[in-house]
Amino acid sequence: MNWVQTAGAPLLLANSQFLMCWQGFEADDYELAFSVEGYSGKIESHGTEYIVLNDEPLQTTVLRIDGYAMFVRWRFAPNAEAILSAVHEFAFAETLPEEEVEFSPGGLHLSLFDAASKSPFSLLSIEVDSTILTFQTFVVSPSTDVGAIVHRLVPRFKRQV
Repeated sequence: MNWVQTAGAPLLLANSQFLMCWQGFEADDYELAFSVEGYSGKIESHGTEYIVLNDEPLQTTVLRIDGYAMFVRWRFAPNAEAILSAVHEFAFAETLPEEEVEFSPGGLHLSLFDAASKSPFSLLSIEVDSTILTFQTFVVSPSTDVGAIVHRLVPRFKRQV
């Protein structure tokens, strides 16, 4: 399992085709990313939408659980296994998300990257089933020593295979 993080900038999620458009700390893009409040939010730049994973520069990985793509952000835990176990046991279907953002990335291949980077490379990539998604945020903390922020991508329309 690959965990990634930045040196302090937020992580961004976008259509992989638009990575080279992002200008990072050398342009207004970077300040735009910092305008988001809460755990996550949507910004628009260069003719596309980006999701900002806000809060802190947490270690992040990608999982698929019950068919949903999820970004898991490690807040605190003694080890990765504790985080992953908590996420796998979490009752997503019975829990209301802390936040929801409608996201239309315009493609099915998404990349997570460092907001500070100019023309960044993808840190993590994921294929999704729809070009219109709901980006849901959950706080998973089953005990005082394990906590994660989980972002689940819920497709509005499934693509026909």
